[in-house]
Formats: sequence, C-alpha cells, structure tokens
Amino acid sequence: MGETTLVAELTTLIQQQQQLASQLEKLLQQEQQYLLEDNPDTMRPLIEQKEQLAKQMGSLQNQILTRTKADYPISRDDELGQYIQQADASGQLFQQWESLLKIAENCRRINEINGATLNLKKRYTENGLAILRGQIGGSRASVYSKKGVQSSSQTSRILSKA
Repeated sequence: MGETTLVAELTTLIQQQQQLASQLEKLLQQEQQYLLEDNPDTMRPLIEQKEQLAKQMGSLQNQILTRTKADYPISRDDELGQYIQQADASGQLFQQWESLLKIAENCRRINEINGATLNLKKRYTENGLAILRGQIGGSRASVYSKKGVQSSSQTSRILSKA
C-alpha cells in the first residue's frame, strides 16, 4: 500500500481518537464538577463511562501503531509523531496529531486534579473518623496556645456526651 493510503487511514483513526479524547475530557470535567459539589452518587456512571472510553482509546491507539508499523519501521511508540510529521506533506495530519496530544494532556491534567481532590477528601474523612474513634487527640496530640506555643496534652478529653 502506498503512503497516501496510510495517511488516509491514519487520518481516520486519529479523528476517531480525537472524538474519544474529547468525550473523555468532557467526562473528566463533569467528574470535577461532581467532586466540587460533593455528589458521590453521580460518580459511578461516570467511572464506568471513563473506563469504556479508556478501553476504546487504547484499542484505537493499538490500531494506529499496528497500521503504521506495517508500512514504516518504527521501533518505539514515541517515533509515531515523527513519522506522522514526515508522512503528510500538507501538515494536516500532524496538526490533528498535535491537537489530539493537547486534548490528551488536558485529560491527564484534569484527571490528576480529580485524583488529588479525591485523596484530599479521603484524608479529611479518615481524619474525622480517627478523631471520632479517639485515635487523634489523645496523649500524643500537640496543641497550640493563644501565643502559638506548642504543648502536648497528657490527658484525654471527652469530645461529647450521649
């Protein structure tokens, strides 16, 4: 097959990948909003949709790599961008590739923020539970006076009575 055919096939595959990446980006933004609203019940369907999109994107990426490797001897996945840049003289395919990489990078960034938000909420919850169980605030707890001097309490206090 000629390079023109390969470029046409890659164009189609990359466009499909862009569509999936855009859908993932929207889901991640929606997830971010739900996390800010503290609405955990709405998260499960989003998680399932994200997993499906990730599988589809992985499959498409494998198709892109397999199709390229069939006609062009790339030895590493990161050489794909270099090949795309060389293969299409018009530069349109490389622009699509760059656009896809930007969307993917934004997805990665949003996902990291969402993960950090989840970890922070988890820590707050764990700390709250530890306080209620008496695991925090016992004899090893440090407190600060009005003057900002740290002191350690050797006695325990009752948080509340039933």
